[in-house]
Amino acid sequence: VALIGVLVLLADLWTPKARKRQLGWFVVLGLAVVFSLGLNKFTDSGTSQILGYTKDSLTVFFQGLFIMTGILVTLLTISYADRIRSGISEMYALICFALTGMLFAAGATSFVMLFVSVELITITFYVLTSFEQNRL
Repeated sequence: VALIGVLVLLADLWTPKARKRQLGWFVVLGLAVVFSLGLNKFTDSGTSQILGYTKDSLTVFFQGLFIMTGILVTLLTISYADRIRSGISEMYALICFALTGMLFAAGATSFVMLFVSVELITITFYVLTSFEQNRL
């Protein structure tokens, strides 16, 4: 999911200004692909652990829930994109980065991993909250 955010930022460099509003559909498509790849792991009954992160059926369930929520938020953001003057691709990338933190938090088994993922979530939420601050 972080790769989708980076690709959106890179696509923003070469996309004409009139088509930058369409980058949200790229994010929705990428998240749908990630969700469909995660469905294959849901039937897997094994558990794997690496560096403070575990992957089991409960983790896959919450990751699927977070990805579906990310798709919904991105769809709502696409309809809101006409009101934003600049920086729409950065908003899509921040949504992807916050979603990455949520996916890591779902499988965190160590306090350090949980702390890093919660920090990733909150920092991106702080930036998203102040995104249109100049409208006040």
